[in-house]
Amino acid sequence: MIKAHTVSRGPNLAKIAKDGHVLHYVASIPDMNKNGGKLSVKKIGIKDASVFHGFCSKHDRELFSCIENEVFVGRPDQCLAVASTFRDWASEVANAPREVAEMSLAHKVGSDVERAYARSDLLERRRLLMESWSGFVAREVEKL
Repeated sequence: MIKAHTVSRGPNLAKIAKDGHVLHYVASIPDMNKNGGKLSVKKIGIKDASVFHGFCSKHDRELFSCIENEVFVGRPDQCLAVASTFRDWASEVANAPREVAEMSLAHKVGSDVERAYARSDLLERRRLLMESWSGFVAREVEKL
């Protein structure tokens, strides 16, 4: 995993920064619920703007080439790449709780004891998360 910038810090972000800061959208489901479905913005330093923890280009190609460069036919490696993309999106963009994201992927969450006491399937929260994911994917497909 590396710390990378989607927009280069020097020549690009510096041009739109004011006192070393830029505006950053907060795109979390709890924040959007609080704001009537609207995104909010906050000021962040250009050192942190557009930074993500991701794979180096070699590992990115190895993991995601099967969905980026091939027709999707539902092979296990392709399904895993899509599930991995969802899991990253759920954490990084939607700020979904770990349990909700993992349960959305039909993963077991917690120890045997924790699962014995967990009475909720978090269905409504999973439905909202998947609805948001669907909208995200649809917007990305429209860009193609």
